Amino acid sequence: RLRQAFGPFTLSGPLRIATDGILLIEPGVQLELAPNARIDVLGEIQAMGTLAAPITVTHQQGVSAREFLILKSVLPSRVAGVRIQHVNVPLQILAGSPVIENSVVDGAFNAIMVSGSSKPLIRNNQFTNATASAMVLSEQAQPSLKGNQFTENQPFHIQNSSSYAIKVTGNTFDPPASMMTILGPMQD
Repeated sequence: RLRQAFGPFTLSGPLRIATDGILLIEPGVQLELAPNARIDVLGEIQAMGTLAAPITVTHQQGVSAREFLILKSVLPSRVAGVRIQHVNVPLQILAGSPVIENSVVDGAFNAIMVSGSSKPLIRNNQFTNATASAMVLSEQAQPSLKGNQFTENQPFHIQNSSSYAIKVTGNTFDPPASMMTILGPMQD
């Protein structure tokens, strides 16, 4: 359990949550990542940030972190109320159906990568200023997108090479969703 009262926390290298483990992150926790830091979740994660007390994730001063969370489990997981800045690939979903909600990812290379046969629910998030894509989909990934805001991601908001078309209705895009900002199959 990461408790706000004992933070801020510095993650200096890789951390693995075992298949029978649960990582609980309380509202208001602050995490600072070293360049090679990441959390591999083989078990479960419950990140419980709120609008009033978000979980903040940043890099060590002047040195970008490469990764943050890699979700590899089919166990129920939820990442809520997280504010991530300047982490190259902060969220990777390789399995399961985790919920990613009410979070902000700013200044990533690829904000979220979804692969395998994962089916995450991604709702009410803001993905801004990604320098490659806000979201990259591959293999048989089937995310459900609801109420997300994609803003100023260059050159793409979404790159979809998944076997499935992505449904984009109910989300907002600036610049608007088009064949120039969403690469690959999409549905309105």
